[in-house]
Amino acid sequence: MALCFVGATIFWFFNSLGKDYTTRINYPIDFLYSTQGTMVVGDLPRSVELNVTGGGWTLLQHTLNPSRFPTLSFLLEAPTSTQYLTRSDIQKEATENLKAFTLNYVLTDSLHFLIEDISFRTVTLAVDEEQFVYDDNYRRTGDIILEPDTLRITGPRSQVESLQDTLWIPLELDDIDEAVTENIDVEFLPSEYMTTSVSEIQVSFPVVEFIPVRRSIPIETVGFPSDSSLYLADSMVSVLFWMPEGEVAEYDSLKITALVSAQELLPTDTLALPLLTVEGSPDDNFQAVPERIRVIRPDYE
Repeated sequence: MALCFVGATIFWFFNSLGKDYTTRINYPIDFLYSTQGTMVVGDLPRSVELNVTGGGWTLLQHTLNPSRFPTLSFLLEAPTSTQYLTRSDIQKEATENLKAFTLNYVLTDSLHFLIEDISFRTVTLAVDEEQFVYDDNYRRTGDIILEPDTLRITGPRSQVESLQDTLWIPLELDDIDEAVTENIDVEFLPSEYMTTSVSEIQVSFPVVEFIPVRRSIPIETVGFPSDSSLYLADSMVSVLFWMPEGEVAEYDSLKITALVSAQELLPTDTLALPLLTVEGSPDDNFQAVPERIRVIRPDYE
């Protein structure tokens, strides 16, 4: 009895495959266009949904191995100015070239894609030093060197034309206490469709430790009366500055002056701020200690 059941099932199966059926299928497609100087952005559609009528054997073969059926090929004569195909475009191609099945109608509404001209642009590379954290008393003492300092980027025209003149390298550094040399893989391009022939950028710059140096210098006064009705409580002031370790001796010969002008004082001022100059020019790296000098006015005390 079991053999009869198996035999009946096999007979029914093969008998069914000999009949015609109407069903939906996803049929493979491809696009024909000039690839010279163009590139696809995103993915091209790989199939269209069709309502077809066909023999059971053919439908089974398509289900098991759709790649054995010839694709429907859509010719794009102007690929960079064509971004979609309509249902009527699909209908025309399927009607003319669908051989294995009878086409009833097209279910896919449209096919969308993006093919662009390939373009290139050279951008300047830069790093954001605000992302660098130096250890206490350490500072950069030279230029940040990028090798190379430019990139020639190739990609889809619309994306390349949207690039800024400067491309920032993502680099964060913490606890910097020595000269820096970092090799950065070029994995920071704005788009996965952009390429460059450079695989690595080297970032380097010198870093040294600065140490505090203190020097006592006389205060130069201008415009103070000779009758002692107005004078400073101190004739000397300490100057604090930071210098690279190992270079302190080179600064011993610097001409540092501290100047207080009576004309800059208001009648009610009791403190004066010395103007520090180094070799004749103001320098923010130098600080008077204390920052202000007491002003003596005997007639008002």
